[in-house]
Amino acid sequence: MQLDEENDTKDEINENENNIDETEQIKNDNKKVRLFSAKDFRKQINKGDKLTALKQFLNALNTSKKHDYIFEYLESGGSCLELLHILELDSAIPPSLVFELVTHLLLKISINYPQYQSASYESCRYILNNYIAVINKMINLSSTSQERKACLKLLTAMVTFSSNLAKDILLQVNFHSTNIELLTKSTGEKDSVRDYFIHFLTAFLVDGNYPTLSTLLEKKGFIKSIIAGLQFDSADTVCVVISGMKNHILENPLVSKTAKMKVFNTQVVRDIVNLYNWKGPAALRAQKKNKSTAVVVDEYSKSKVSECVHDFLLVLCTSHRYGVIFKDHLLGLGKKNQNALMYTVLESLERPWEHSYACELVTKICGACPDLAKTMWNNLKTFLEPRMTPKWLNALKFAKILLKELQPACIEFCVKELGVYQLAQVIQFLVAPLPILKIVIPDNHTFEQPSIKKQVMSLLLQILTSLEVYVSATKGWLSLDNHRKLKTHITNHVARNFPDAKTIIDDWEHTDEPEVDKDTILTQSKFLEVVFDIFELYKKLAPQLLDTLSSKDLGITEFLEQIDNVCTGEDLEKLKIKIISIFIDVDQSQFSPKTDAFSVIFPLLLQFYCSTKDPSAFSCLRKLLKNTGIFDGCFYEINIWLNGILDLKNFDETVAQNLVEPLKMTHANALEYTEEFSKFKSRKNVDNNVSEIIENLLNDVVTENKITVKHRHLSPMTIGYLKHLSLSTVTKSDKVYSNFVFLHLFHCQTDDLTQDFFQSYDALPKNVKEYFLCWTDKQEIAIVKKSKGKFDIFHNFSKEFLTGNLDDFMPNCDLTLYDDLPLNLLQMSIFYISNLVNNATITKTRKNLFQDDYAETILGHLVLLNNVSFISLSKEKPKSLCTRFLLNVINQLINSGFNIESYLRLYRERLLTDTVRILKKPGKYNELHNFIAILEMFGFSYEQCLKVLSTLQDATTDLNEHVPIIYDVLTYCLERLSHLCESDANLKPLSSERVQRLTTYYLILTEKQEININKMTVAFHSYFKIFPHNIKDINNKLFQSILNRTEYSKENVGFALFLLDKNLQFFASIKDDLDNICNKKGVILPLIALLVDKNYDEQVLIDIFFKFEAPLAKALQKPQKAGQHFHQNYKGLVELITRYMAIEKCESILEKVQKFEVAETFHAKLLEAVCKKAINSDTNNVKVIRNAILTFVHLQMTLFKRKTKSEDDPLNMDDIALSFNNLLSEIYEKRHDQDLKTISENETLKLYVKFCLKFGVSGQPILLRIVRNLVDILASCMKKEDGRLILDMLLSHSEFFGQHAGRA
Repeated sequence: MQLDEENDTKDEINENENNIDETEQIKNDNKKVRLFSAKDFRKQINKGDKLTALKQFLNALNTSKKHDYIFEYLESGGSCLELLHILELDSAIPPSLVFELVTHLLLKISINYPQYQSASYESCRYILNNYIAVINKMINLSSTSQERKACLKLLTAMVTFSSNLAKDILLQVNFHSTNIELLTKSTGEKDSVRDYFIHFLTAFLVDGNYPTLSTLLEKKGFIKSIIAGLQFDSADTVCVVISGMKNHILENPLVSKTAKMKVFNTQVVRDIVNLYNWKGPAALRAQKKNKSTAVVVDEYSKSKVSECVHDFLLVLCTSHRYGVIFKDHLLGLGKKNQNALMYTVLESLERPWEHSYACELVTKICGACPDLAKTMWNNLKTFLEPRMTPKWLNALKFAKILLKELQPACIEFCVKELGVYQLAQVIQFLVAPLPILKIVIPDNHTFEQPSIKKQVMSLLLQILTSLEVYVSATKGWLSLDNHRKLKTHITNHVARNFPDAKTIIDDWEHTDEPEVDKDTILTQSKFLEVVFDIFELYKKLAPQLLDTLSSKDLGITEFLEQIDNVCTGEDLEKLKIKIISIFIDVDQSQFSPKTDAFSVIFPLLLQFYCSTKDPSAFSCLRKLLKNTGIFDGCFYEINIWLNGILDLKNFDETVAQNLVEPLKMTHANALEYTEEFSKFKSRKNVDNNVSEIIENLLNDVVTENKITVKHRHLSPMTIGYLKHLSLSTVTKSDKVYSNFVFLHLFHCQTDDLTQDFFQSYDALPKNVKEYFLCWTDKQEIAIVKKSKGKFDIFHNFSKEFLTGNLDDFMPNCDLTLYDDLPLNLLQMSIFYISNLVNNATITKTRKNLFQDDYAETILGHLVLLNNVSFISLSKEKPKSLCTRFLLNVINQLINSGFNIESYLRLYRERLLTDTVRILKKPGKYNELHNFIAILEMFGFSYEQCLKVLSTLQDATTDLNEHVPIIYDVLTYCLERLSHLCESDANLKPLSSERVQRLTTYYLILTEKQEININKMTVAFHSYFKIFPHNIKDINNKLFQSILNRTEYSKENVGFALFLLDKNLQFFASIKDDLDNICNKKGVILPLIALLVDKNYDEQVLIDIFFKFEAPLAKALQKPQKAGQHFHQNYKGLVELITRYMAIEKCESILEKVQKFEVAETFHAKLLEAVCKKAINSDTNNVKVIRNAILTFVHLQMTLFKRKTKSEDDPLNMDDIALSFNNLLSEIYEKRHDQDLKTISENETLKLYVKFCLKFGVSGQPILLRIVRNLVDILASCMKKEDGRLILDMLLSHSEFFGQHAGRA
């Protein structure tokens, strides 16, 4: 215990001793620091050894980071100016020493001490005013590298300190070519003069001030000077420069494309492209030492440089917004190369496909400038000559990448400017260039090696894929006739230059072992996939090339056996399906049920479909069965016969064979089976008590406008299969399969006697036959029995639909078991509804469950058609169920874009009858909601509208209240009638009596303020636009009643103004109520415009002006607070200002230059009227003219600033520019002799002119007219330099050059 205490005591003593040592050390440090004092330093530079003091100060700043000597110096009264004065007092002091200190001060002040910035700014000004000669000397050949570094550091600090200083540095410091060459010389050293010069330049970029940046870019050779040497700079330096140029020059919306093209000229771009092969400082040092050994470049640094350069070049070479590329509307078919710079880039990259970044750059350039694709293909052509080498394979891979990049979207901008033949030419040289085809396909179509043939075929597949994409895209670009012509051109091109099917497939099983990476070699199975993908595209593009395939000696079964023997792979079965599908399309006769091939292939496909549910297998099976001719007229059956195999828990070959045999038997005895089935055909007519819409229809067929609605019948396959089952041993799998098939065939039938057919065959499964019997006898409701197969869903659906709740069933229902499951469930529900529609068993409305396109299944169902009743929708009746169901289905079909007009006509007469019944007793149907939606869904004809309006005329005779159903029907019928009459000039208007009666009811509604009459207003407005002569039949009180409504409505005001326009006498009814009308801006403003346009009584206009003068003055002074009514209805106000506003008031507005927060068209038009009136006064006031011009300049500058921030200008700049131009024309005509020198010297005006030139030559010529008028007005006081500057800006603009080059 005592020993522990002694140890603790020792530890405590040691710790205290350590603390004492640390304290002593801190004291010693403080003593060392205090050896330099700012106060002593200031005394010493005033009286003592200045040079030593300056060196000590600089040494203290460089060595000690803990103490802020600069703040101490500034706080003691020191400044940059004080240090500069030392140079003037002692010539022995080197300027570089003082410049180093001033640099330290400026950097520290700009970051931490804003209170000293003003004095420091003046010090910098002092340097520029008094030390320019010293600076120029320090950066030339006579100076040392240390002096150059000190000078560049000072200039860099000044650039970061102030944008104004930065601009003055560029203008005053002598950066001539010799000095720049000296400052940018690569030495391979760290912290070289070149590094400081690069920092100096990047400071301008980071600053972001556009005027300064513009001055920098105008300095010839400035940016170029550092680019060439980047090859030997450090990776960080390269990334800083390239990223700075990308972020602050390329992606700067203020920098014009012209300026970018001047900076990034051919040599600069070539040097930047060469940075993909960046060497680094070590390479330069080795080069200076004449070392012949290769320098190892750090891969990480190189990848960093390559990535940075790549990002820059992608913007420069592929961005139409920020880059230096142009859209060639002739896509290379013209004589002039619109993208000469990009052509240089492509030419400077040697074998770009061997480098990932260069490969992507080149393909992106071709995608952005498709006119250069021909150049790229020409460069690639010689490298595609077939030879099994890694370089050839790389070139081939690049060709595929290029084809994928050249999508139709890249030429969509100019498609409308090209003829069909030109477009075909463009497509061919873009994605199927003839020189490439000639190189890769030998003249005799014989390849040196099988592996070469396989690779060439993979390229041809990509070419054909791209061609097909273009042909599909042109459907949306061209008319049907022109698209047909284009496809003919493409077909001829493919047929002439591509090998036929036999040539491609010959010797497919041959193989070799080339000396290349084995991963690049196509196996036989992969090659066959490529071959049959080519054949699939041949079918679409040039089917004649497949003719030789059908004449091939090899049969399909032998071919498939050979594939099994030669090929291996997981997707072999899918490959076989693809092959079979092609052979079926080429020669259907090989696959007739009587052939051996059918007996082999059908079970093979069926087994694969059963195990995978593969869509391609299903499509191929459908094709096989459709081609047999057995299912003609009953194609709906094919899917049922095929999907039945999916109900098996495991595939059973017996089921497949029991399908093949009936198919053969039915194919041979189709006529006999058809005659047998005809015995069951119904000979009875449909009941005479059907609805009016089908009273003249026959018993089993309804034909209306080329659409046939008929009962579904069974195909002969049904008889053939049942006969075969009766002669065969039926297995459990056969029962499961037949249960599925006959269940769904039964649900698809609509003819009772057709349903009776099933009962005549004993081969049907017992449970299925019992189910059929229950429904055909209509004695009771039967539910589908549980299946012994995989699918219980039909039993569950049947049970829930008939006795349960589908809302519980649907969330747990897996509709993905197979593709046709939703359709089969829909067919079941239609079957149940149609059989229960007159049965009291069903009491609840069933909602439409599906959104798929099954128009024929539903709309063509006669039982449903007979039981539609639109007036029963509000009641729980069986017909209400049927009607709701049909309405849901029709609505979804219409929303999905399907044309079902022919079916709708079958229902329209019933809707008309129900509508008339509703209108005769509207109170009885108050609970009938959304009836207008039903009318809009079906749409009445002209005659039907007249009939409804005639009924409405009688219904509203003694009606003085709002009845919603009458309002809705009247509104719909008027709008529908107007639309139909507008489309057909032969249709007649309503009678005067009918118009008078209907508008009287409309007047009653307008007087009821709580009713929203907007829809009815629009309907009457539409009608009177087409038949204005009926306006004379309107009740005279209607106009006043509309304007006196308390709630503003654009529709009501528009209709009232329309009536006034057609009959000015309506105005007399509101003349006494003018005070009230003037308080409604939404009413009075459009009313003013109309009255002015009609030259109405001047005294009335004067009264209106003085009543509305206060709101007008407010809108002039604060346009941002003016309502939308001013935006839309300013033309009348312009005329009132011109006529009645006092000149003194106009001049008072222009007492100063107005700077508004917003720039709106209406405000510009009002200002134009005010300015014109003011300058035409007799006062001859120069100030008014100057303020008027500068007010409009500031107004448009607001728009220019917005336009530079986005490509799409949301404001109507042209309208405001037109107002300004009109004003300038007026000034030139009447006041051009005034002395306007103060305007010509205004900096804002100069910047405005620059923007006018920029946007004017880019597609807004009105801005160029403004510049011309300004020059005319200011000609007498404009300096020659200003005129020369305007011409330089205009002639050097890229758009100006492009337009003139295009004309040339």
